[in-house]
Amino acid sequence: MILDILTTFNDVRKNGDDCLFNGYLEDYLHLLDSHEEYLQVLFQQVLQKYPNARVCVGFRFAINKDVVSNQIIGYKDAFKLEGKALICPFLIYLTKDGSERLFLLTRNKRASYLFAKSLYFCLTEPTSIFETYKNDIVTLDTLDMNLAAEVFEEAFDKPAGILQKKVDQAKYTSYESLKADAMSIATMVKDSAFDLIRPLDDKTPMIRESVGAWFLLKKLVYVQYMVNKAILQSRYQGDVKKQRAQARENSKAIPFIAYSELWRCAGDNLPTDKEAITE
Repeated sequence: MILDILTTFNDVRKNGDDCLFNGYLEDYLHLLDSHEEYLQVLFQQVLQKYPNARVCVGFRFAINKDVVSNQIIGYKDAFKLEGKALICPFLIYLTKDGSERLFLLTRNKRASYLFAKSLYFCLTEPTSIFETYKNDIVTLDTLDMNLAAEVFEEAFDKPAGILQKKVDQAKYTSYESLKADAMSIATMVKDSAFDLIRPLDDKTPMIRESVGAWFLLKKLVYVQYMVNKAILQSRYQGDVKKQRAQARENSKAIPFIAYSELWRCAGDNLPTDKEAITE
């Protein structure tokens, strides 16, 4: 059961490093910051229908170096991030009449849905912790509160796959639009990286966050292309090797700054654009 997995996560209250909070959603409501009123509203709506809802906040996990897709995208810098480098904002657990649903929820920020989808791929890929339950998980963000509330309301009325398709269709119109947004976000992170990192005394957290973001975006455009059966048939007549080759090219197109250059961005000794873009 999903609950059996969730209850193994130790939060900071138990001196654990798996997450910030792991328990009943009702208890977490008292800990929310005042500026996150939109989450208060959504979580109150969830609790009205599911009083025993649970939430795991800030779940941390490591990048799986052994997964084939992670090797194929060829982003070696991601493997330099030791420990639990990836963070999932919210995992909300619901149950009804013996059925389970897990909602992977990201905060109200641009492209948060792209990161939600990629985090889902990471958590459900082969050998990952939720691999067995990938058909019971729905990804959401809070940019569209009405949509989020509606999906929670229908949590057990429709299969998770149908709910996910509904969200996907509301979030992007095609694979190309998703890829374009991913490219835009990766470029924004790249263009601001030096300015954000250079003045910091402790550069590690920001560097890890930047590399993690590029990894998630690279993984997203690769996996989302590979799971698109319509593209497989219409463009490649069922030839998975050709689809995989293009998926890898899509991933390679995501811009980033090399890990080593991020660490060298001190003082006026900044790398040139040519040196910084790829490795």
